[in-house]
Amino acid sequence: MKLAIHGCYAGGNFGDILIHDLIRQYVEREFEVHVVCPWLKYADNGRTRRSGKGWYDVVTANAAVFGGGGYFNGSGRAAKRRVSRRYLLPARTWSVLKTPYIVLGVGVGPPLSDDVGGPVRTICEGADRVTVRDDESRKLLEKIGVSREDITVTCDVVMSLTDEHIPGTAQQIATEDLGDPGNGIRYLGLHFPNFYGPRCLIGEPPFHARRPDPRLTRVLSQVASVLKKHEDIQPVWINTGSSGSFLYALKRICRDTLPCLKILPYRDHWVTASTLGRLDGVITSMLHVGVTAWSLGVPCCCFATHGKSQRFYRQIGRLKYFSEASDAISPIRSWTEDFVNDPVAFAAEDVEARQRLPRLARTNFQILGEWLRGIDGCRASC
Repeated sequence: MKLAIHGCYAGGNFGDILIHDLIRQYVEREFEVHVVCPWLKYADNGRTRRSGKGWYDVVTANAAVFGGGGYFNGSGRAAKRRVSRRYLLPARTWSVLKTPYIVLGVGVGPPLSDDVGGPVRTICEGADRVTVRDDESRKLLEKIGVSREDITVTCDVVMSLTDEHIPGTAQQIATEDLGDPGNGIRYLGLHFPNFYGPRCLIGEPPFHARRPDPRLTRVLSQVASVLKKHEDIQPVWINTGSSGSFLYALKRICRDTLPCLKILPYRDHWVTASTLGRLDGVITSMLHVGVTAWSLGVPCCCFATHGKSQRFYRQIGRLKYFSEASDAISPIRSWTEDFVNDPVAFAAEDVEARQRLPRLARTNFQILGEWLRGIDGCRASC
C-alpha cells in the first residue's frame, strides 16, 4: 500500500519537515505501507528524507494524509492561488479517484479570508477525518462554513516528540556540535533567522550579503549586557538554515557585541531537535523551535513574527515569555535576566499542560491508526 503525506513539506523549514518525519515514523513502524511525500525535493539522508515524484505520487497513492502544519492561512488573491494549487488540487484529485484522505493536526489561520476559506472548506469536507491543533483553528473552520461536527481538537504533532524519536546518529552529532558543557555551564539558545533586511554590499573586500534587521544588533547587545560577568553561561546561535550571507553579517556584529556567541553549523531537523533538547533555555522568533524545545523539557521564549505562535504559548502557560515582535526589545532583556538570575522561575511549568498536551498530540496518531486500519489493503506490522 502506498500512502502519500502532503503538506508544507517542499522546502527546508525545520518545523514542517520534523512534523512530516514524525508522521512517517509512526506509519512505517505500525503498518506495512510505502510512505511518499509528493513534493519533497531533496534528501538530508537516505533514511528520513525521500525525493518525491510530484503528481505521480498523488495519482498512484492508495490513501493520503494532509499532515500537520500552518498552511491553511492567508488572505487575498496570492494566498488563494497558493492554497488552491498546492492543496485543493490534490484533494480534488483524490476525491475523483476515490482515494481516502485525512486532515491531521493542521493549524488554521491567522488570517483566513473568505476567498482562501473556500478551498480550505472543500478540502476539509472531502476528508474522512479532520483534526486541528487548537480551538482557534476549529472556530475558524466553523466560521468559513465547514459544517462537519466531528472536527477533533488535538494539538501540534511535534508536542509528542521525545528523545526516543531522534535517531542515535543525530544525537551523537548534536553532542559533538554543542560540546560537553561541564563545570556547570548552562546553554542559552538564540534563534532569530528572519531578522534580516535587503541584500547589500558589505565587508572588505565587499561581499553581497543580507544586512541584518537593526533589532538584531540591539538584541545581541541586550543579551551581552545581561551575560556580562556570567562565564557559566554559553550563548548559542541555533542555525535552522540561515543563508551564508546572513551568518557572515551576524559574525561581524558579534565581534563587537557578543563575541562569546557560539554559532552552530546548519544540520538536519533531527540534529537540530536533539541540540534544542540539550539547551537550558531558548529565545526564538519562530514557532517550532519553541515547540520542539518545550516538548523535550527546555523552557522557551518567543519574540514572535507570526500570530499563530501566541496560541502555543497560551497552551503551555508561558504567555509571560511571549511577545509580538516590535522595535521594543525589552522583553528579551527581561527573559535573559530571568534565565540568569532565577532559573527555577524561568523553567517553571504548567504541570497540567505538561501532562495533557503530549497526550493530545499522540491522539493524532491514534486517529490516524484507526483510520488506516479501516482502509482495504492496509496491514498492521507484526
